[in-house]
Amino acid sequence: MATFMEILSASFFLIINTVILIVVTVTVGPIIDWLAVWLPNQPVGLLDYTPIQLTFGAFYGMICVIELGLFVQLFLVPIIRTDYNTGEEDF
Repeated sequence: MATFMEILSASFFLIINTVILIVVTVTVGPIIDWLAVWLPNQPVGLLDYTPIQLTFGAFYGMICVIELGLFVQLFLVPIIRTDYNTGEEDF
């Protein structure tokens, strides 16, 4: 098993990234939904909504990929630890 500090350091950024993912979903999601309805109703050529949606989608996708990587890192931290101190040298 990994030490407490190793697990804490592996899970700290996972917790931070999960909070960021939730905040972005709750705050920016309704804005993008509103823009998806409002922008097509505007006169042609005023604003193109595709770059706005692609930018949000790329940012959100990047956060999701980071989240998956952090989950993998959290699961691998205890597995790759091989230098265990069993206390044999104390006997």
